[in-house]
Amino acid sequence: MRQLFLFGFLFLTTVSTAQVQYSDFSLVQQNKVVLIRWTVNSGSLCDGTVLYRSIDGAADVIVGEIPGICGSEIENKEYSLIDQSPELNATNRYYIRFGFSEYSEEKEIYVKYLDPERLYLGPNPSETTMYLEWNDQFHDEYILQVIDDLGTVVFEQAAITGSSFELDVSTLATGFYTVLLINSKGEKTTEKIIKL
Repeated sequence: MRQLFLFGFLFLTTVSTAQVQYSDFSLVQQNKVVLIRWTVNSGSLCDGTVLYRSIDGAADVIVGEIPGICGSEIENKEYSLIDQSPELNATNRYYIRFGFSEYSEEKEIYVKYLDPERLYLGPNPSETTMYLEWNDQFHDEYILQVIDDLGTVVFEQAAITGSSFELDVSTLATGFYTVLLINSKGEKTTEKIIKL
């Protein structure tokens, strides 16, 4: 029993004091979540792994933990965690704690997420140009219309692809308008604009 205890102590000491070599630390946004991947290189071991996130100097939060021994003496081991609640439309910074005292470098990703039911535009009001953005998660084709307060279509552009459009409003009369974005299924998203 004493030999087993001594072996366990030596093994834990080795795991927690050896420098962890890792690679392929990457961040990928998928809609409203961030997938975090990394590899612990062959020959590196640690006692547990904890993934942290911070936003603009705020306190670090634990995104996830992988308990137990990580890594392998004989092969590279890949790991991944999903951050289900990153700060949307903000820079999220991630780092990994290996064991009790070793840390990875910090990686950051700007998590941009536009509500699929909303059209974002600015500056509003404007005299010359407005920039429109929307969530194009299904890679659709759109029709954009600008309608005056009498219900007349004063501008129309079809076959728009992507998730943004630069709208020239310089030729419009001063007043209030509705911008209408229509996808290929006929679903509509609207926003009010003011032309100065």
